[in-house]
Amino acid sequence: MGVKAFAKPITLVVVGLFLIIGAFAFGVSDPSCGRGKTLSHGEVCVNTATGEEQDYDEAQSSQDKEIKIAMPIIGGIVILVGIYTGVQRYRARTRDAGTGQARDL
Repeated sequence: MGVKAFAKPITLVVVGLFLIIGAFAFGVSDPSCGRGKTLSHGEVCVNTATGEEQDYDEAQSSQDKEIKIAMPIIGGIVILVGIYTGVQRYRARTRDAGTGQARDL
């Protein structure tokens, strides 16, 4: 069993870890206020549908919270897919080694 066969699962696990760590390590830029408008310090964002107002700090906190929830979930899913793929490849190789056949995954 070569490392080449496990390049994809290893890559998936690394990307998943990067997503999880990146969600907490890297800050996000200024928050947006609908349709791509970026808020600056001191500006207030008004939701036209509900009339709700959000200042810069509230919008930044809300955006940070969304990223810190979504990114680790996506990273965890990517890690699980990588582990599953690695296990499947390992099982296929050991099964094929027992029967004398070789498969290139």
